[in-house]
Amino acid sequence: MEPQPHTLVLAGMIAEPRTERGRGTRHRLTALGVDAADIVTAVGGLLCDRSLAGWYVTAHTAAENSTQPLRAVGAAPADLSALDFAPEAWPDVLVVSSRLFDRRDWVRRYVQAARRHNAAIGWWGEGGRTLPSRLQPVRYRPSRAAMVFKQRAARIAGSAHDSVECVLMREGFAL
Repeated sequence: MEPQPHTLVLAGMIAEPRTERGRGTRHRLTALGVDAADIVTAVGGLLCDRSLAGWYVTAHTAAENSTQPLRAVGAAPADLSALDFAPEAWPDVLVVSSRLFDRRDWVRRYVQAARRHNAAIGWWGEGGRTLPSRLQPVRYRPSRAAMVFKQRAARIAGSAHDSVECVLMREGFAL
């Protein structure tokens, strides 16, 4: 039996590239997960593809565990307590584990603040207290390069990996 792809829910859309002090800056993608295995298994391919495309990718985890799996997919690992609320640090895309979203009030507050700063918000996994309406499933197939890095990261983390990441998102939002 083929493993079921993880579901990621995205809401919102960035209309224009971000600018700081009048200059264009790299897009930012931030992932918030329970641990490295949670992030790599669910959205490792997406993180890797965005990193390879020049995005600044960070992965914040609640658990203190190995940072190697996150580095393998091109993400800068960090602890959840290191989330930066400075205006220049807001991500363009924020993806969050729904398990973490359900357990931590301050994570929900961070998500709400990121939404106010025009970030596209996504959730993966079961649960999630309040998900946007009118979502549609979209399968995201990571590039071959991203799959190689995701497989390596999953082995390091001791977790399984999927070749397709299933995404739920609003119409018109493309990964």
